[in-house]
Amino acid sequence: MSRPIEQGSNIPMTEYSYSNSPSPFSVAKSYDDGRSLDSVSPIPTNPQAQNRQSNTPAYGNGVPATAPDQPGGMGLAPEDEFLLNEADVHAKAVAKPMRLGSLTVMCLIFNRMIGTGIFRTPAVVYSYTQSRDISMAWWALGAVSAIAGILVYMELGLTIPIYRIGGIEVSVPRSGGELNYLKHIFRKPAFFTTCVFGIAFILLGHVAMNAIAFATSVMEASGQINHPNSEAAIRGIAICTAFAACFIHGVWRQGGIILNNILATVKIAILIFMFILGMLATRNDIFPPVSATQFPPTPSRESRASAYTYAEAFLAIIFAFGGFNQANYVIGEVDDPRRRYKWPAFSAVVIVSVLYLLVNGAYFAAVPVEYFSAEDPFNVAHRLFLFTLGTISPAWEARAPKLLSAFMAVSSLGNIIVMTYTAARVKQEIAKEGILPFRSLLSRSYPSVRIPIRALWGSKRPTLREDVPLPALVLHFSVSVILILATWRLSTSATYTLLVDLYSYTVDAAFGAFIGFGLLGEVGASRHGNEGVTVGSVVHNGDCGDGDYGRWGAVVGGLPVGGAEGGKGKGGKVFDGDEEVVANGEGWV
Repeated sequence: MSRPIEQGSNIPMTEYSYSNSPSPFSVAKSYDDGRSLDSVSPIPTNPQAQNRQSNTPAYGNGVPATAPDQPGGMGLAPEDEFLLNEADVHAKAVAKPMRLGSLTVMCLIFNRMIGTGIFRTPAVVYSYTQSRDISMAWWALGAVSAIAGILVYMELGLTIPIYRIGGIEVSVPRSGGELNYLKHIFRKPAFFTTCVFGIAFILLGHVAMNAIAFATSVMEASGQINHPNSEAAIRGIAICTAFAACFIHGVWRQGGIILNNILATVKIAILIFMFILGMLATRNDIFPPVSATQFPPTPSRESRASAYTYAEAFLAIIFAFGGFNQANYVIGEVDDPRRRYKWPAFSAVVIVSVLYLLVNGAYFAAVPVEYFSAEDPFNVAHRLFLFTLGTISPAWEARAPKLLSAFMAVSSLGNIIVMTYTAARVKQEIAKEGILPFRSLLSRSYPSVRIPIRALWGSKRPTLREDVPLPALVLHFSVSVILILATWRLSTSATYTLLVDLYSYTVDAAFGAFIGFGLLGEVGASRHGNEGVTVGSVVHNGDCGDGDYGRWGAVVGGLPVGGAEGGKGKGGKVFDGDEEVVANGEGWV
């Protein structure tokens, strides 16, 4: 049976057929204390090994190293060679510096999922459904959709790509997200999905819309939103913010991660505070009830709920729940992904989903439904603060909306920080595919500044070198600036809507649908043949490694979610859906 190998895994190497033989791969990296991998355990290097831009397999001692999703196989990428050799050297060797832990994985998802959607979308959803109960049901359905999505991405992230090394199939969790999954599912024509996704992500995977949202919230919080030059000021702030995010990730990787974790924690605290505020609003002895004369509602167009409006409402909710796949973009940097990615990612999505439902309940508890209008210049979150904190005193009536705008600015800033960190690494992975000009430059990483931040709390753990994709960060910043300036003739609100729609419908909706249909197609194909077909770690009817025929079942992080009976072959055991298998069989399609 094939087994996964990953960085930091404490697995006896005798379980692998290649562990006691010289490694066929060249090792181009060394540990930061000066030791090379060869100094830990003798591993002869092979200068003939090639990176994934070559279609020629890398050979060592007559054993080919091939990727089963390519005819004839391809050589391993340098990063995958390093991870495999690191596991092959010794499980307790010095780890690659600054891997991401469980908290950071959760904070990546918190920061990306919690944006402006939870503040703006509830009023839009209600205006489409015209029902409080249906709106809450739709939000619950969105939570189910997000949880189902992260289960699929957990499965894909932990099993793709898969390499065949000396007859053993090995999975190496790799950064890049959909780039790897689409390439695995749609293998013909060659480089088609790589080019389609790569070009789309280069152009649309930016922070322009979040930078504009941040700048708008800053102007609102400062009370300068009605300034005659506010449009130009918003774009100037947006460009400066995008530069600051790229700068901190480019010169101090650890600092960017720390800032990401701080902002994510603050955003969780904001949602909890909003829920508490909504619950307190139900008590008239704390906040007096509001009147229509004191806060007149904004007239809205009359609309009737229909199948079309229900669909529009659900699409808006899907956007609010987007971002659960963010950790998959950098899963190659996670320390021991099967422990520090799987459950933290799932837990983060569940936490955000529960908080979204609680905050929506707070909105309906504190804000009368006549204020749930898409045309209202104040979104429903502003109304929540206005009808609670704004009733404390006349001064707070002006401060409460500004406080919410400040919270929204923090939320948008968190989106910028996490998107800059992850998108730059996806663009680096795209450059490694060889489809971009100056690919050798864009695929490089450079050491960042060593700042011993741990010394502040007395830690004696050394500060190690951190590699950052500096050219990819420059590309990321350049595209963001171009889009901010190219939409100058549009209002900032129209620019934000346009850029959000382009990203949501292309990267989130279209590529997500392609992955879903592709997986369904492979599962369907496996039902009509006897060959083993591998979709992530889905075990199908097929010739297993020991000659058995078994059941197939999708194993999501070790949790079986489905299966179908198969006949038993020569002997051995039947896979009954409760065992995680990375790959089996010889039929790769």
